[in-house]
Amino acid sequence: MVDATPRFDYQVGAAPAIEELMALYAAVGWSGYTDHPEKLAAILPGSSWFMTARCRHLLADDAAIRRRASGAPPSVPTRSGASLSVATRSGAPHHPGRLVGLVRVVSDGCSVALVQDLLVAPAFQRCGIGRRLLDAAMTRFADLRQVVLITDDEPATRDFYRACGLSTLAETQGLGFIRYNLSA
Repeated sequence: MVDATPRFDYQVGAAPAIEELMALYAAVGWSGYTDHPEKLAAILPGSSWFMTARCRHLLADDAAIRRRASGAPPSVPTRSGASLSVATRSGAPHHPGRLVGLVRVVSDGCSVALVQDLLVAPAFQRCGIGRRLLDAAMTRFADLRQVVLITDDEPATRDFYRACGLSTLAETQGLGFIRYNLSA
């Protein structure tokens, strides 16, 4: 029997090609980035720190091969031993080295860091990639007074960040303000 677990490589500062970034941001529906490829091309060089996650390979045992041939996605075990169904949105097989996750941080390096983007391709969510990327960012900026993250207010998103040890501003007796310029 061959191991059916996807293998992930994590790299700090290894900038992916713009086409890979476009595909990853499009996969999670972040059109504010994909509508402006010239700006997307500048985000990593303008970041203080970033880390990527790539799917190195996905091997399959005979049963998984039969499932894939029948149109069913392969089953991939999680850390808890349960299985998840893993497939790409297009149904295409996993490709070695495929960009599947990214975290990027903007910081002054002294007091504050903003986790600007944390994204994982939908086919690879709930595999531990987002947690590993966020843990790496939190470790890298652990000596700073504040690590800030702004995200959509969705139950699954709240649950994820709480499970990663983050708190809402309200829970810390803090108050935050923001001004969005969605046309930029």
